[in-house]
Amino acid sequence: MKAKEVYETELQQAYKELEDLRYGEKAYADELRAKRQEFEDSIADLKQKCKEAGECVDNQAEKVREKMIGYFSEHQIKKADCGVGIRETTKLVYDKDSALKWAMEKQLALNLDVRAFEKIAKSTPLDFVKEEKTVTATIPRSEAR
Repeated sequence: MKAKEVYETELQQAYKELEDLRYGEKAYADELRAKRQEFEDSIADLKQKCKEAGECVDNQAEKVREKMIGYFSEHQIKKADCGVGIRETTKLVYDKDSALKWAMEKQLALNLDVRAFEKIAKSTPLDFVKEEKTVTATIPRSEAR
């Protein structure tokens, strides 16, 4: 069995090594943090320019969409020569209670299965269901992005 003093000495030495390693790790972490901040500072202008360019792209894309929707409204043409197009989606608008009542009367459901109901409602006109069309302009992907 080791004497208490031997344990104390070994423990103190091991703890001193641990503290030395901790100081070394902190020094590396501080240096890394400083280098990261230096890098971030060096690219701040570039990041701002990139953000502004992205905003310009988004604004121009919105203008293109608006022009395409106007073009479609006037000429009913869904695809322009430049690749910009129109996508039409149809959404059924109805009161869920009326739909459930209808489904129960037809002995189709105890609960409303929305997918099944909308499939039927698209193919069979129902008094309480209205179609709501949405027109969206689509822009082809660019090789620049």
